[in-house]
Amino acid sequence: MERYVWAWFSLIVVGLGFLHPQPRPLVLEASPFRGAVVLNEVLAKQTCAYATADTNDEFIELYVRQTVDLSGWILSDGNVVDGDTDGAGGFTFVFPTGSVFQEGDYIVIWLGRNTGSPLTQAPEAAAQFYVNRSPTLTDDGDDLWLFDAQGRIVDYMAYGSGARINDQSALPPGMWGANALRSYVKGQSLAVSPDGTDADDGLYWERTTSGYAPGPTTEDTDPQTCGSYERISSAGKPNHPPPPPPVLSSSPWAGAVVINEVLASQTCSSALDEHDEFVELYVRQDVDLSGWVLSDGNIVHGETDGAGGFAFTFPPGSRFPAGSYVVVWIGTARDPLGIKDAPGAAAQFYVGESPKLNNTGDDLWLFDARGRLVDYMAYGFDAGINPQRRLPAGAWSEEAPLGATGQSIALVPNGWDMNSGGNWMRSGDAQPPGPWAQDVDPVTCQGRPRLSSVGRPNHCMARLPCTGYPRMPDASAGAPPVTPAVALPDTKVIHYRLVIPKLNLDTLILLVRTSGDSWDVSWLWDQVGLLENTGVPGWDGNAVLTAHRWLPSGMPGPFAYLDRLVYGDPITVTFGGISWTYYVVRKAIVTPDTEWPLLSPPGQWLTLITCHGYDPLRGEYRYRLVVQARR
Repeated sequence: MERYVWAWFSLIVVGLGFLHPQPRPLVLEASPFRGAVVLNEVLAKQTCAYATADTNDEFIELYVRQTVDLSGWILSDGNVVDGDTDGAGGFTFVFPTGSVFQEGDYIVIWLGRNTGSPLTQAPEAAAQFYVNRSPTLTDDGDDLWLFDAQGRIVDYMAYGSGARINDQSALPPGMWGANALRSYVKGQSLAVSPDGTDADDGLYWERTTSGYAPGPTTEDTDPQTCGSYERISSAGKPNHPPPPPPVLSSSPWAGAVVINEVLASQTCSSALDEHDEFVELYVRQDVDLSGWVLSDGNIVHGETDGAGGFAFTFPPGSRFPAGSYVVVWIGTARDPLGIKDAPGAAAQFYVGESPKLNNTGDDLWLFDARGRLVDYMAYGFDAGINPQRRLPAGAWSEEAPLGATGQSIALVPNGWDMNSGGNWMRSGDAQPPGPWAQDVDPVTCQGRPRLSSVGRPNHCMARLPCTGYPRMPDASAGAPPVTPAVALPDTKVIHYRLVIPKLNLDTLILLVRTSGDSWDVSWLWDQVGLLENTGVPGWDGNAVLTAHRWLPSGMPGPFAYLDRLVYGDPITVTFGGISWTYYVVRKAIVTPDTEWPLLSPPGQWLTLITCHGYDPLRGEYRYRLVVQARR
């Protein structure tokens, strides 16, 4: 078949007007493998000052984007199909039989000879071939053509300018745009960015390390030198570091359900039916867990523990109200020893596996039904902890501690989505100040007690203190003070003072010690109390202060007008000449068993609590007024 068409490209008038037709190449057929293999890196300006075939390190690197057989394919610096080549000054390389390559392979074609010198070796390439030529590519400008075995064009690139760039009109439409920049530095390659892109324009090519291309900056990972010249390339390797992996999507249910307690080191032997590893979830708002997955690996990206891990999918109908505890036992439902039951749980599930959680370190991932991350936690330090690089920003910091055999680790405060191992404690270990993870589990196995609170709150849920006497009818008349009915307990002045300018309040702060599941403040009189085991003013945490609203005399107490505070009002705590000022951010009326005013979110908080809503029929205050301020 004739490979040229005749086109009246220009009219040249000679003598009496004879017309001379000008030939141009026939447009090449695009290969069905276009995009499957791409030109990825080119070194046209060899590293050595004076190169022969033995020292010529010019190379062309191909990147394989899908499995393909290159047998009979041709790489050339000219259009060999149309005969538009560089002649004796060019090269043509035909891939030998058996050139089958896999997706992700890098192939390097060296234009020089294989002498065994490191200068012409790319150890990480899937294959290397040698053309046995002295320097062939033109420094100022040249092009490269890759054809399949049927002579169809697969890929093309050109750099610089000059006569060695062959006629690009033969290229299929859209195969090439502007030429890439040439390199002026000996040993500096031209590379595609992003790596492995089917770059149909020189804009995607850059001088290695220059950062001109739209993708990540290409890097020099090549240690080779020749004389005083260094090769700047990444022959046989990616042109730049891989981009950060895509992070998991954060579920809109994040914070609605939290991983709350974990027993990783089972109490009994490792027999399947005596295996009591568990993961407890706490439900903070009504939710349907149907189709959700709890796993000890990132199943979305396949970064799991393999056969050594587990993945449990919640069955249809797994609806739970706020405040529920849901327990997932890693073992089977068989329970001959009666150790796999949590009576306080809203539901219990059984994974049916042998022990899966690693005693020295592992992690837990909770996904919603669409594969979005709801919660995560990790403990210990072992290889069982999967890569955390895909976690959304702020999803986790600092691994939780390890529990002993039969000892769970629990989230404190209970059910609070803190995203840090620093808020996990070993059950049964007293760790003041603040609440600590309690052991309320009666189970023993082989003489060893299980330390946990499975299916129940992780710590004593204290009631907000009652801080008020009823307002007497004659309070406006200024009745004389009444001596408290109880003696002052053994307390101590802690040398803090509370100053609230808006309320004209400046008073001493005393320490109020715990009493049962709350604090006894009946003796507090007209001072302000700092609740024991809450935070300390001026430090991270939540310092909780309380005071009477009305005194036994019927006169206003320190917090009588606490409800007048609004957003932004300052509250100051002083100590020995140092002061810390907090600003009101919220105000609420809650029931006495409300938990959140006692919890410690990140940052420095000051919480003021007093009574609200006196019920004369019941003779008590039914609510508590809470004002929270933050530094």
